[in-house]
Amino acid sequence: MPNENVFKYFLMNRHIDIDSIPTEGDVKQSVEDMSTGCFVIGLKKGELSEGIVMHKFPKAVNMMVSRENIYGLHLRYLSKTERESVAEMFDLNK
Repeated sequence: MPNENVFKYFLMNRHIDIDSIPTEGDVKQSVEDMSTGCFVIGLKKGELSEGIVMHKFPKAVNMMVSRENIYGLHLRYLSKTERESVAEMFDLNK
Protein backbone atom coordinates (compact mmCIF):
# COMPACT_ATOMS: atom_id res chain seq x y z
CA MET A 1 0.00 0.00 0.00
CA PRO A 2 1.31 3.47 -0.82
CA ASN A 3 1.99 6.16 1.72
CA GLU A 4 -0.33 9.18 1.89
CA ASN A 5 1.84 11.31 -0.43
CA VAL A 6 1.70 8.73 -3.23
CA PHE A 7 -2.04 8.23 -2.67
CA LYS A 8 -2.55 12.00 -2.94
CA TYR A 9 -0.52 12.07 -6.16
CA PHE A 10 -2.93 9.56 -7.72
CA LEU A 11 -5.88 11.47 -6.25
CA MET A 12 -4.73 14.78 -7.73
CA ASN A 13 -4.08 13.47 -11.25
CA ARG A 14 -6.83 11.99 -13.37
CA HIS A 15 -4.41 10.88 -16.14
CA ILE A 16 -0.89 9.80 -15.13
CA ASP A 17 2.08 8.89 -17.28
CA ILE A 18 3.64 5.81 -15.66
CA ASP A 19 7.10 7.41 -15.79
CA SER A 20 5.84 10.27 -13.59
CA ILE A 21 4.61 8.06 -10.70
CA PRO A 22 6.63 8.85 -7.54
CA THR A 23 9.28 6.26 -6.70
CA GLU A 24 8.45 6.28 -2.98
CA GLY A 25 7.77 2.73 -1.86
CA ASP A 26 7.19 0.15 -4.57
CA VAL A 27 4.03 1.53 -6.19
CA LYS A 28 5.68 2.65 -9.44
CA GLN A 29 7.39 -0.72 -9.91
CA SER A 30 4.14 -2.54 -9.09
CA VAL A 31 2.24 -0.53 -11.70
CA GLU A 32 4.96 -1.09 -14.31
CA ASP A 33 4.84 -4.85 -13.65
CA MET A 34 1.03 -5.08 -14.03
CA SER A 35 -0.66 -6.07 -17.25
CA THR A 36 -3.17 -3.62 -18.70
CA GLY A 37 -6.52 -3.43 -16.93
CA CYS A 38 -8.05 -2.15 -13.71
CA PHE A 39 -6.50 -2.05 -10.26
CA VAL A 40 -7.14 -0.33 -6.95
CA ILE A 41 -4.66 1.92 -5.19
CA GLY A 42 -5.45 2.01 -1.50
CA LEU A 43 -4.61 3.91 1.65
CA LYS A 44 -5.09 2.78 5.22
CA LYS A 45 -5.20 5.45 7.93
CA GLY A 46 -6.02 4.01 11.31
CA GLU A 47 -9.33 2.20 10.99
CA LEU A 48 -10.18 3.88 7.67
CA SER A 49 -9.31 2.33 4.31
CA GLU A 50 -9.84 4.17 1.03
CA GLY A 51 -9.34 3.06 -2.53
CA ILE A 52 -9.16 4.62 -5.97
CA VAL A 53 -9.98 2.49 -9.00
CA MET A 54 -7.45 3.04 -11.76
CA HIS A 55 -7.09 1.64 -15.27
CA LYS A 56 -3.62 0.84 -16.58
CA PHE A 57 -2.79 1.33 -20.22
CA PRO A 58 0.64 0.46 -21.70
CA LYS A 59 2.18 3.84 -20.82
CA ALA A 60 -0.35 5.56 -18.54
CA VAL A 61 -2.98 5.08 -15.86
CA ASN A 62 -6.35 6.83 -15.60
CA MET A 63 -8.66 7.30 -12.65
CA MET A 64 -11.98 5.46 -12.93
CA VAL A 65 -13.97 7.28 -10.23
CA SER A 66 -17.15 9.34 -10.48
CA ARG A 67 -16.96 13.09 -10.09
CA GLU A 68 -18.94 12.90 -6.83
CA ASN A 69 -16.59 10.33 -5.31
CA ILE A 70 -13.53 12.30 -6.41
CA TYR A 71 -14.97 15.36 -4.69
CA GLY A 72 -15.47 13.40 -1.45
CA LEU A 73 -11.92 12.03 -1.55
CA HIS A 74 -10.57 15.51 -2.22
CA LEU A 75 -12.45 16.87 0.81
CA ARG A 76 -11.03 14.12 3.04
CA TYR A 77 -7.42 14.10 1.89
CA LEU A 78 -6.46 17.37 0.21
CA SER A 79 -5.85 20.79 1.70
CA LYS A 80 -7.93 23.69 0.43
CA THR A 81 -5.00 24.88 -1.70
CA GLU A 82 -4.54 21.41 -3.21
CA ARG A 83 -8.28 21.13 -3.95
CA GLU A 84 -8.32 24.51 -5.66
CA SER A 85 -5.26 23.62 -7.76
CA VAL A 86 -6.96 20.52 -9.24
CA ALA A 87 -10.64 21.59 -9.26
CA GLU A 88 -10.64 22.62 -12.91
CA MET A 89 -8.93 19.39 -14.05
CA PHE A 90 -11.66 17.36 -12.37
CA ASP A 91 -14.43 19.79 -13.38
CA LEU A 92 -15.22 20.39 -9.69
CA ASN A 93 -15.25 24.17 -9.77
CA LYS A 94 -18.88 24.36 -10.93
